[in-house]
Amino acid sequence: MNYTDADYASREYTQWPNWTLKWRVGVRTAFTWFDTTVSQPFDIAAAGTGLFAARTVNYTVGAGPHFGLALDHNFAQPGLSFLTKIDFADTFSRVRQRFSVATTSLTATGQPSRGVLLDRFWSEVPILNFQVGLGYQPPGHPNVHLFVGYVYEFWWQVATNSTLEGSPQRKFGFFDNQGVVLNVAVDF
Repeated sequence: MNYTDADYASREYTQWPNWTLKWRVGVRTAFTWFDTTVSQPFDIAAAGTGLFAARTVNYTVGAGPHFGLALDHNFAQPGLSFLTKIDFADTFSRVRQRFSVATTSLTATGQPSRGVLLDRFWSEVPILNFQVGLGYQPPGHPNVHLFVGYVYEFWWQVATNSTLEGSPQRKFGFFDNQGVVLNVAVDF
């Protein structure tokens, strides 16, 4: 997954001592690629399910509105702060899917029987991102921002046809991502 934001960011608001609040609004473009392949030896498949290879490929490209808030607490050390960020994007995506299988059933030419299903549709993919950690802004360079901390991200309805009302697919098309992040940003 990859995404890019083009945002307008507010100036920093300081309502409380050592605390600042900043909001941003803009457009997010998001891209995802999933490729899963499952296979087993032909003779084992023939003795069992009859399926010796299967592959699923999902590719999405989308864009939509993006909103975010950042709250930070400045420490006594110049440029160092405790930072919390949350943002939400709602991308409208074009989904392309390819499902293929190979079975142990043989064709008239003696080759394994194969099948392919292609599907394309539009879907809405909301994205939530939360970050907490330490920020640093070098005192001599106010347009440079460094961040190290924890990130949690959740994507809904990824590679699922959200237009199918009542479909069980609507419940399972999501993934989350979490871990340590290092971020460098330059404002201009």
